[in-house]
Formats: sequence, C-alpha cells, structure tokens
Amino acid sequence: MADEFDEWERRYGVTLQLLRYFDKIDYPLSFSTKAAWWTQDERYMSLFRKHTHNWHVKISIITADDKKARQMEKGVPSSSARLQAIKNLARAGIHVTLRLRPFIIGVSSDWKELIQKAATVGADSVTTEFFCMESRADDELKARYAAMSKICGFDIHAFYMKHSKQNGYKRLNRGIKAPIITQMRDFTHSLGLRFHVSDAFCRECNDACNCCGVPPEWGVSQTGNIGQAIIIARTKGEVRFSDVAPGIYKFFNGFRWASAQEYNTGSNKARALKYDMTMAEFLRNNWNNTKGATSPARAYGGILKPAGLDEKGDVIYKYNGKR
Repeated sequence: MADEFDEWERRYGVTLQLLRYFDKIDYPLSFSTKAAWWTQDERYMSLFRKHTHNWHVKISIITADDKKARQMEKGVPSSSARLQAIKNLARAGIHVTLRLRPFIIGVSSDWKELIQKAATVGADSVTTEFFCMESRADDELKARYAAMSKICGFDIHAFYMKHSKQNGYKRLNRGIKAPIITQMRDFTHSLGLRFHVSDAFCRECNDACNCCGVPPEWGVSQTGNIGQAIIIARTKGEVRFSDVAPGIYKFFNGFRWASAQEYNTGSNKARALKYDMTMAEFLRNNWNNTKGATSPARAYGGILKPAGLDEKGDVIYKYNGKR
C-alpha cells in the first residue's frame, strides 16, 4: 500500500516498467495518488494517452488551501500542483476523479471551493470518505493527532471519542456526516460531476455501486454487493436477494468460504463449521442474518430495513429514506 508515483518511483521507475507491461496486455487500472510530477513526464503520459478507455486516475486532495495541505500532508505536492495534475490528465482524455479523502473537519471545510476548482480543470467525478481515527493509538500516533488538532482547531482525539460509537477504529456518527455528504453530493451534481462515497455511512448518496469514481460505462463492480442493493432499494423502494443474486453466484459460487484467499475467516472453529459452505452461500446467510454486523440491516447505517421474507425465505429490505 504505497503511492505508485512517489519519490522512489521517480528514482527507480518500477511503476513505469509495470505500466509498459499492462499496456501490452491492455489491462484495466484505477490509480490513487497524491503525486503530480509524473503528469508532466512524457514516458508516463504517452502510455496513459493510449488507455483513455480503461485507465482511471484518482488524485487525492483534502483542501484547496495550500498552507493547510502543507501542514497536514508532509512531503506532498501542494493542492495547486495536484489540481494541475488533474488538468494535465484531463487534457490527455483520462477520466480523473477528485479523491477528497480523508475528509477532515476543520481542514476540508473549503470542500466547495476544492470541488469547483477540480471541476474547472477537468475532473469528472468526486469520491469522499471521512477521516477515521484509531483510538488504540500508541504514543507516536497520539502525537500526530495532537499535531493534527492544532491544524483542525479542536482536539480531534476527544471529538472522535465523543462522537463515534464504534470500538477501536472510530468513524464518527452518521448525524455528523450525513448533512455534509448530502450537501457535497448536491453541489457535485450541480456542476455535472458524478459523486461517489466510500464511507461506511451515506452510501445511498453514491451514483454507482463502486466507490472510486470509475466511469459507469466500464461496468466495474456493478453487481452482487450491498452497494448495488442500496441503489436498487433507492430506486424501487425495496430490494430482494434475487436482485443481487446473479452477481453473487456468478463471482462467488466457485469456491469454498473456508478457502477464500486473503479473507478473514476468524477462527479454526468457524472454518470447521462453514467448511463446505461456498462463498455465495455465506453471502446469502449474511443477507438473512439481520443481527449480523455486516448484514444489509446493520451495514451502512441502517439505510436498508428488514420488511419480511420473500417466497424463498430470504429477507426483503425496504429503503429507509428517513434514516
């Protein structure tokens, strides 16, 4: 998990080698970066101009204020430089997303200005997510929170401890986030840009199932997930397992849950109990376990509300618009 266009890349060019290979096999890619220098380097841009159909870039900027950005993001190009990077990419025909992540209260408060500037230079979408705080921080991380607090203008550790219900990893509550994200969506739409949310709350404000701003015509991550279920429910008023089942069985029916690579199966006991269950069966059980932490009933802030069973015994979820 590193920036693919960082200073090590400028020195060694490993990403460039990989890009040349991905170019040969015409492989689709979505990039997240805070770097700007490479958008003025013809070695990179000559490749990107060949892939306007399947290479997408997210430029991360948290504020339009160069001074605050310099204080908060050590060793990172200025916000102005990153906006110029968006412009360079857009001119080359690349789909570019303003990645307004993490949204930090007290730093990202100028989000309208930032989105307006991103739209002006050619971004076609915005994605956002609020800053999350690790409450189990060691002394070094606590010192960073203290430094962040000076920039934000309030004690960020105390604020997150007070306004987050989760244990450990603090995400802030929906009541704080929803008004900001809703206004951000409306403003983004007023400029003709797509809006995406990767936050645990307010996924109903998302224009697509994916949270990253990938162009919808590319058909990425459009089926078989709770993001799709939320969009269906928002449109129809309700959603059933049969609505998302085709994508789930297409992608997740071919392997056992216990052997899912890189998936946290929890414990040997859980692996033994679910040993013969396919991943698709696991996801269906998760759909119907309304008390489970990752079920549609609990995930994403309760925007989907259980409302009975269908003819196959699967839970029907109503869209909880008042939420």
